[in-house]
Amino acid sequence: MLCWDWSLESRSQKLLSGGGAIRARNTWTNPAMVRVALPHRNSPEIAAGPTTAVLPRRITMTAEEPTRVPSSSQTLVLYDGVCGLCNRLVTFLLHHDHRDQFRFAPLQSEFAQTLLQRYDLNPNDLDTVVVLADFQQPSERALTRSEAALSAIGKLGGIWKLFVIVKLIPFPLRQSLYRFIAQRRYRIFGKYHECPLPRPEDRHKFRGLS
Repeated sequence: MLCWDWSLESRSQKLLSGGGAIRARNTWTNPAMVRVALPHRNSPEIAAGPTTAVLPRRITMTAEEPTRVPSSSQTLVLYDGVCGLCNRLVTFLLHHDHRDQFRFAPLQSEFAQTLLQRYDLNPNDLDTVVVLADFQQPSERALTRSEAALSAIGKLGGIWKLFVIVKLIPFPLRQSLYRFIAQRRYRIFGKYHECPLPRPEDRHKFRGLS
């Protein structure tokens, strides 16, 4: 089981300049973990650093390795590498990926930028999660925003397939709700200065990290 190790640092940290407080308990306890700076980008959000909420630079993952049955096809998840919410989604998928079907890449990486251009997606749009289903197969296709998130969670199987019930919500409403959260994700969930790297044993699951 893969999870964040939240326990060794301060249990709470003031993150909102407006007076609100959220918890930030990330620690860096594994000496094998390293940090890597994302490729330079002209985007003000990336270059200028955090505006209101900033999470610590250091995180770690701990794992109890379950038995994994490899999947015949892979799903590539392109995520905002400095977004606290996006990194939590990646951790959640790693935790429950018992078929070893997911691979990941930060949207800011050159690897992801090339894929975004292939599908005529805006490489400067960091407000969306992009899922490439059946990655590197003839049936490969790109999903974005709420469709991407629901597809990724549904591929976990088991009880997580119940999330498809969310598709009963009209598509325009789902997209509006997704955009509402995405535009406020740094303020609510925090923003890292650098893209956190996984443990060495999970490194093969990530693309576009130097």
